Amino acid sequence: MEESVILHRLESRTPSQKVEAIEELTGLVRDSAKLHFSNKLSLFSSFKRILQDDDLLLRTKCTKLVCDILPKLGSDLDTCMSFVMPNIMSNMAAGNLVLKRESIKLVRCFSGITSSTNQLVRCIIWEGIDNKDATIAKEVILNLTKLIPNILQTEDCYDIVAALCKRYYLEENKKVKKALRESFSGLTGIVGLSKMEDLIQQLPTSAISSAKELLTAHRATEKPKIVSYKSSNKLEVDSAISLEASKLLWDLIPESTLSRLHGEDVVEQLKAISELEVNSRVCVCVCV
Repeated sequence: MEESVILHRLESRTPSQKVEAIEELTGLVRDSAKLHFSNKLSLFSSFKRILQDDDLLLRTKCTKLVCDILPKLGSDLDTCMSFVMPNIMSNMAAGNLVLKRESIKLVRCFSGITSSTNQLVRCIIWEGIDNKDATIAKEVILNLTKLIPNILQTEDCYDIVAALCKRYYLEENKKVKKALRESFSGLTGIVGLSKMEDLIQQLPTSAISSAKELLTAHRATEKPKIVSYKSSNKLEVDSAISLEASKLLWDLIPESTLSRLHGEDVVEQLKAISELEVNSRVCVCVCV
C-alpha cells in the first residue's frame, strides 16, 4: 500500500479504513529494521488525531503501533513523539485498562531510547503533573515511577520533585493529594532518602514546607526493613536492606510474630526470631 493511500485511510472518517491502515503499517514495521516512510511527520500527525478518536480500541491499536515504530524512527524519534505525547498522557486516564497499560508501556519504552530526556521530563510535568484535568494528573502522578524509571534512577530529579511539591501545595482535590504522597514516596524509594533530602534543600522556600510534609508522610508509611538481634538483647532495624525487598519481607511476617518482636519480653522476642528462621521468611542477623 502506497504512503499516500495509508495517510488517506488514517484520516478517513470510516473506522474500518483506519484499522486497515494501522494493520498495514504494523505489518510493514514488524518486517523491517527501519520505518520506510518518507513523510514521518504527516504520519504522526495522523496518529495524533487517532489517539483522540472516540473508538478506544482504535486508540489502543494506534498506541501499540507507535510503540513498535519507536526503535525504527532514528533521528526523527523525538520530533515525531512530540506530536503524540500529550494524547498518550491523557489516554492513561481514558478509563480503559488496556489503553492505560499500553500508554504507560509506550512512555516507558520512549524514555529508554530518547536523546532528549529533558524534553520528556518537561512533557510529563506540563501534560501530566501540572495538568488542569485532575483525572489525568492523578494517573500520571500515580504511575510516574513506571513511566520513566531509568531517568529517575540515573538523572537529576529536581524538576520532578519541584513539580510534585508545587502541585501538593496548591492542590485541593483529596485524591490527587493522595496520589502525590504515594508518588513522592515511591520516588524517594528510588533516589534514596539522603538524595531526596538534598533535593528538598534546593527547592524554593515556598515549596520546602510541602516537601517536608511529603517526606514525613513517606517516613510514616515506611516499614522497618528487617529485624536484627544483638547480644545486648535489643532489637534494631538493619538499614542495609533495600526498601523494596524489605517491604516484601515485612509483609510476609505474621502479625502475632510482629507483636512479640516489638514486645518487651526478651524470651518472647527470641521465640519469635526462631520462628522466622524456621519458616525461612526473613533473614535474622545474629551479631555477637
